[in-house]
Amino acid sequence: MPLKFRSALRRDCIVRPVDSLFLVFFRPSGQTHLLPVSSYALLELLDENSLSVAEIPEALAARYGTEPETGVEAAVERQLRELEAVGLVEAVDAVRRAGGAA
Repeated sequence: MPLKFRSALRRDCIVRPVDSLFLVFFRPSGQTHLLPVSSYALLELLDENSLSVAEIPEALAARYGTEPETGVEAAVERQLRELEAVGLVEAVDAVRRAGGAA
């Protein structure tokens, strides 16, 4: 089963738009992050769903009414890992999901 990711945007963050960026204060770490629209859209999507790298392009396309892009998995994974490194996204393993803890 592929690894899935989620965020706790509504639970753990205070967000303010600043021009074409988003200022995100992450309560658990006390850090503030300045994110581009693409990273913020990913956080929003993963706040509602736990998704794998392969599922994210289609889910974003459905959300914004566009065609899913192909061949973007490496870029999506890179962005997820950057967000995970600062705590804004977490990987959810299959065992926890199966037990209902996700």
